Amino acid sequence: MTTHGATLDDLERTRAPDPARFDFFSDPCHGWLRVPMPVLDVMNVRPSSCSYRNGDWAYLEEDCDAPRFLRAWEQVHGCAPVVVEREPSRQDSHIRRYAHFSV
Repeated sequence: MTTHGATLDDLERTRAPDPARFDFFSDPCHGWLRVPMPVLDVMNVRPSSCSYRNGDWAYLEEDCDAPRFLRAWEQVHGCAPVVVEREPSRQDSHIRRYAHFSV
């Protein structure tokens, strides 16, 4: 069985021996969960245009896309991943200069 080009074997490889770790970045107005692009593909999570992408990373906005990803992760892996809050930026985050996902 495949999901958007990814196989169930690919999904199994996303399982971490310990809970996965994802970094959360924020600025005074918003926040984003950083997720590797291949993990998004395998998990079949399609971000909205409120999220950003840069290279091999997706930055999922905190209000809709990040919670949707975290729920999908829990369903597949049976546990919540570790989310590490990085030091908040005191001004607009550099993430805001990345490309938006297109819907």
